[in-house]
Amino acid sequence: MPEATLPASPITQPAPPVVPATSAPPPSSEPTVTVSLTEFRGLVHSLQILSTAQDSLIQQMANIRAHQDQIIATQTQHTTILHQIQQYLSMQTLPGHDRSGPSEPPVLDEEIMPAEQPIPDEEIRAEPSHDPTTI
Repeated sequence: MPEATLPASPITQPAPPVVPATSAPPPSSEPTVTVSLTEFRGLVHSLQILSTAQDSLIQQMANIRAHQDQIIATQTQHTTILHQIQQYLSMQTLPGHDRSGPSEPPVLDEEIMPAEQPIPDEEIRAEPSHDPTTI
């Protein structure tokens, strides 16, 4: 982060406290504060640094907002394309074809895929390979 710098002061000794030029006394509700010139310069320097940091943060926030706007625009485009695809696919449905699916399970063609028949226990016992007593 860039820091603001003040020119070097030719004064090497601490300056006397800064006193307001007005001769009127300050309002009684606000107490007066006396600050040395060195402290004042330090406060001014801190204020400049904070101001620079604030400007940087404002710029970063603007960049983030612009990026968010781009993302929203892209999402809107994608949503529009998705709706168009969905409409196109719904127009491709064959006449009389129900897209919700069959209400009954499909019937298997016995010639293509014969139904599985259970093997009788007698046949299992008749084969020696199924006899658990032989090793």
